[in-house]
Amino acid sequence: PTLNLQIGCRYITQLVNGVEGHLYGNSTVKADLKNAHAFSMMMILTTFGLFKNEYPLTGNFTFEHIQNVEYSEYRTIHWSSNLYFEIPWNKFKKILGDKIWCDYEKLCAYP
Repeated sequence: PTLNLQIGCRYITQLVNGVEGHLYGNSTVKADLKNAHAFSMMMILTTFGLFKNEYPLTGNFTFEHIQNVEYSEYRTIHWSSNLYFEIPWNKFKKILGDKIWCDYEKLCAYP
C-alpha cells in the first residue's frame, strides 16, 4: 500500500476508536474535531479510496506523464478543507474494512 494510505489508516483508526468509545459508553467525548490542511486531507481521502491515478507515480515520469496525472494535491483539494459524511456506522466500517486497525508501530519501525 502507498504511504498516504498507511498514514491515513492511522487517522481512520483513531476516528473509529473515538466513535466506538462514545457509542459503547467508554468515553465522555462528545465530538472529535480534527484540523487538517490539503496534505493531511489527501492521506485521509486516499485511505477512503479516492484519487487513484491510472498508473503509479514514479521518479522517471516523462513530461507527458506529469501533464496527465489526474489526481494531485493542487488539482483535487484546497489548502483548507472540510470533510463531512453521514453514513450508518456499521456500513462505514464495512466499507473501510482492513483500512482500520493498521499496525502503526510496524509502519513506523526503524528497519
